[in-house]
Amino acid sequence: RVRFCFDALRVRIATSVRFYYDALRWAVLVVHAHQTEEGINADNGGMNAAIVLKENKKEAVLDNQALKAACFTYAREHFQGKRFINKATARHFLVSRDGLDEWQSKSKSREQILSIKKLDSLLKECKPIGEAPDTAGRYDINEFAYFAAAIEINEMPFEAIITIRNTKQSGDKYYHHYLKDIKLEPRSGNRHTSEKSASDAPLLRGSGSATGNTPGGQQS
Repeated sequence: RVRFCFDALRVRIATSVRFYYDALRWAVLVVHAHQTEEGINADNGGMNAAIVLKENKKEAVLDNQALKAACFTYAREHFQGKRFINKATARHFLVSRDGLDEWQSKSKSREQILSIKKLDSLLKECKPIGEAPDTAGRYDINEFAYFAAAIEINEMPFEAIITIRNTKQSGDKYYHHYLKDIKLEPRSGNRHTSEKSASDAPLLRGSGSATGNTPGGQQS
């Protein structure tokens, strides 16, 4: 009987040791996977994987003016009046009508127009890249903050530069965004090197100057 109890105790101990060993091994694997993901993001300039967007068949037959109208309606229905939590900072970004109006008035290129359909993802995934005071000294505006996110539109890579206006009454509000082309290495004799259209650059009313520098080297 003593031998039976000893054998049973030995089996229980062995089972417990195996359980904790497996638990520890899985914990190590999870930590390693997390560190690997952070390393990949760091190699990508700290940005997450690109947000992907392709125009559908209905959009493909529209000219830019009709496409802008359709995308503006989409943005008002899906984003206006909502707040989106930025993963990197936990800040809540409000999308208001004036922000969408700013996008509508400044957007000219087809990719810039389409990009508004991913505004929620851009606000959630973007990473901070800079701040600037409101040198105009307006009562309701504290400062401007700039964020960046990778986005691919119709298989073309861009960096979205997003301007957030921090206000006293409404907190952080989406102000505008523009797309900055990402230069690719030569492939099959071709290279995508065009710079973004100046007409798509954000108007930084908080800069206090028509020649103030914006993130990415663009002039406001």
